[in-house]
Amino acid sequence: MSSPFGWFFSTSTRSTRSAPPHTSAAGWATTLHCDDDASTSSVSSDRSAAAAATPSPPPPSGGDTIGSDSASAAAAAAAALRQQQREQEHQQQQLRLLILTSQNRRLLVNQVRVEGIQHTKPALVRAVVAPLLASSRPPAAAAAGDDDSAAPAPPPPPPQPADDSVALGDLLDQARSVGSRLARLGVFQGVVVELDVADAGGAGAGADGVPAKRAGEDGAEKVDVVFTVKELPRLWGQTGTNVGNNEGSMFSALRLRNVFGGAETLEGSLSYGVETRLPLYEGDGTSAAAATTPSGPTTASSSTAALSALGGNQTTTSFEVLFAKPVNADPDQRLEIRAGKFNRNMALYSAHSEAVTGLGAKFKLFNTSFGTHEIGYDVAWRHIYGVAKDASYTVRRDAGHTLKSAISYSLLYDRRNDALLPTWGHFFKGFMELAGIGGDVLHAKGEVEGQVHVPLTNGFTASGSLRGGLLFPLAQDRPNRINDRFYLGGPLSVRGFQQHGIGPADGADRVGGDMFVAGGVSLFTPLPYLVDAPIKGHLFANAGNLIQLDQDDPITDSARRLFGTVSSSVGLGLAVRFSMLRLEVNYCLPVTVTATDAVKPGLQFGIGLHFA
Repeated sequence: MSSPFGWFFSTSTRSTRSAPPHTSAAGWATTLHCDDDASTSSVSSDRSAAAAATPSPPPPSGGDTIGSDSASAAAAAAAALRQQQREQEHQQQQLRLLILTSQNRRLLVNQVRVEGIQHTKPALVRAVVAPLLASSRPPAAAAAGDDDSAAPAPPPPPPQPADDSVALGDLLDQARSVGSRLARLGVFQGVVVELDVADAGGAGAGADGVPAKRAGEDGAEKVDVVFTVKELPRLWGQTGTNVGNNEGSMFSALRLRNVFGGAETLEGSLSYGVETRLPLYEGDGTSAAAATTPSGPTTASSSTAALSALGGNQTTTSFEVLFAKPVNADPDQRLEIRAGKFNRNMALYSAHSEAVTGLGAKFKLFNTSFGTHEIGYDVAWRHIYGVAKDASYTVRRDAGHTLKSAISYSLLYDRRNDALLPTWGHFFKGFMELAGIGGDVLHAKGEVEGQVHVPLTNGFTASGSLRGGLLFPLAQDRPNRINDRFYLGGPLSVRGFQQHGIGPADGADRVGGDMFVAGGVSLFTPLPYLVDAPIKGHLFANAGNLIQLDQDDPITDSARRLFGTVSSSVGLGLAVRFSMLRLEVNYCLPVTVTATDAVKPGLQFGIGLHFA
């Protein structure tokens, strides 16, 4: 026998239970269907206690002999079903009216039950639904105000004993919130929340056998909060292809949910990607890796030869194992530990390859008042290898092994109505990194990005974006390396330039920079006969610059160089939103360029998830 505020966990499916006869005058039940979005729920009613206590009508005449008249039995069953449907519709209407007129009705949470658990630890679910009991104790002032029988008292008013009741409206909101938190644990595919009248005895009675409180005794009646859940399959696997950020990849993933019963996830993934240059950049036959030198662009033949030596395309392979679990049973606090290996051929813009083997841990905080926060620590063994015979001095200098140990912090605040092709909202992302806690890489790195999207009249949308970053070395004898620097240019950042085509170059190799700024404005227009389709006309103007720091000069001089010569372009085209990515087809016209820029005038394609 449980206490009046006890817990009961069941692995069976809950059947609708009739209220005791003494609650028929005020009996009711309500059901909330919760999903991952806390703002989405529907309300329906079970059969009321009074209806459940009413005896069923006698069978029709002639029904004593089973099977004697199948047609009459079928007609009677159909009539009974229609009658039951009419009763349920009437009960739903009565429930809606009851909820609207009973927002301040005082209820007492008798017990909380969770049914359908198979592999999840009861302690985890108990911690998630605990606020239901905590919320049933309002401030003393609110409880005192509900006592209409108390005579007016001179100030200050005498203290009134706090009760454990809660208003119906508050209880419904809290139950919906707790149901959403259960759903966000990632181990349930459905969560149904039910409020039902408590039994006078059994699980609804106190430890000493005292019956549940009845309406009218102290202004509150007892209810049970029942969560019915269905667990997701523990083993999940997937294979497929992804297209994004100008790269196509094949992947395979295997995930084990609820590993130890605490909503943990263990996942392994393997992917192989190819970033090909011809379809995306080469409408004129020029090599995508062709960069310019102070004397002009490199020849297509020399760049093509370098690409052929490295395999002709930029390929990426990766393998990763991830373990994640909620912290303190809170789906909005998550700890992740990951290990993996990453191998990438940089042939599109630099004559080398890179292999990274790393281990990291991150703490993520979701759904805060200011976005998602992430704090992490990563250690990685990095290897630049496969250097081509004609590679530049910069690439050869940075080739070899390095050990990077860094702590990082990131912030993501996204209030756009759509991440791929937004029509209103704003977006902010910030990242900071400090490397040098061990290892031989020592720097401070920061990057910020912001976007604003404003709807105009007749389906037009104006958008603006601004990005910037700084990579600052913390030791004179440890300059920044090419695998830590920023890169700029391409259809996802500054259109009208080749991939990583803005900023410093050493021969045919793009070697990146330490400080950058980039921005753009866009006007998205509706198309005739396609106003509601996910395709828009696109007019844009982009600009940006990327430079390397001179450690002998103050940072202010570097900032003047950064804004002194800016590469820019204008153009128009189409932007198409697909279910998982965005495609842009633009005609670009570079306006201002520097001596080391690699331009891409004319038609340019961009495929990705995030466009500046």
